[in-house]
Amino acid sequence: MPRTKQFDEEQVLEKAVELFWRQGYHATSIQDVVDNLSINRASLYDTYGDKRTLYIKSLKRYRTDETQAIVRLLQAPGNALDKIRNLLEQRVRAILSDGAHRGCFIVNTAVELVNHDAEIARIAFDNQQEVEMALRQIIREGQAAGQITTRHDAEALAQYLVSNFNGLQVMGKINPDKNVLENIARITLDVLTSR
Repeated sequence: MPRTKQFDEEQVLEKAVELFWRQGYHATSIQDVVDNLSINRASLYDTYGDKRTLYIKSLKRYRTDETQAIVRLLQAPGNALDKIRNLLEQRVRAILSDGAHRGCFIVNTAVELVNHDAEIARIAFDNQQEVEMALRQIIREGQAAGQITTRHDAEALAQYLVSNFNGLQVMGKINPDKNVLENIARITLDVLTSR
């Protein structure tokens, strides 16, 4: 008769997200996983597979939570430029309130692992595409309303914004200075509105 699990799989996965986000893949040992998730090795392997599989599940969970929040914000009713401004301001606030300077789990993963793992590279790429697609749509709306420049097409501006969001996350790890981050956000908005 199989033993009943004595832990909540979703809560353990949330702890795994936090652990890998804070430490990265290579710096996290199996012992770190066991200690931080408060489960034994047998339960870990039985429920989640190996460390890589747990990492991928954690990355997918983070992606679902974070990316859906961005998409929801961009798809909400309202002024296109205001939604992009709100997203930038929200990113800056999140960076400044993160005392651990974790950055973005997906950006961290891209830097650490995409050149070495095709499945993880696909997750990072798909995330970028999903955010870019939502931005492209809102930029088109803003261009049609005269709020966002038409000097560049919506696809190029969406790519520019994704690059800026990723750069903000990295800058927040290196130099989480409010003025620096707000300058980046302000200039990003200037680019979107410059005629």
